[in-house]
Amino acid sequence: MHCNSHFCISCWILELTSAASIWSPSNGRHKQTPESISGNMTTVMCVYSALFMRFAWMVRPRNLHLLALHAANESVQLYQLSRWLKFRGFLGDKSLQQKNEEAET
Repeated sequence: MHCNSHFCISCWILELTSAASIWSPSNGRHKQTPESISGNMTTVMCVYSALFMRFAWMVRPRNLHLLALHAANESVQLYQLSRWLKFRGFLGDKSLQQKNEEAET
């Protein structure tokens, strides 16, 4: 498998920064609030990574580096999507959505 080292490094740096943007080790809380997450963009990124994981697996020879990169991105995006869905009240109990609405008023 041929991999341009600058391209590989930059892809993984982007992935690590997206993962690091989720959690703040200093206070143990999320850096990004659920209301600032774009549900549309996160969904698109989930589909995009799933399609490229399939491509990386189906192409011959298999591109395991691309597969690993998009698997990492998929996990980060799915986590963000679950946070957004919980905030909007689509997952979990409805009391969380009611609490969010009460906090806004």
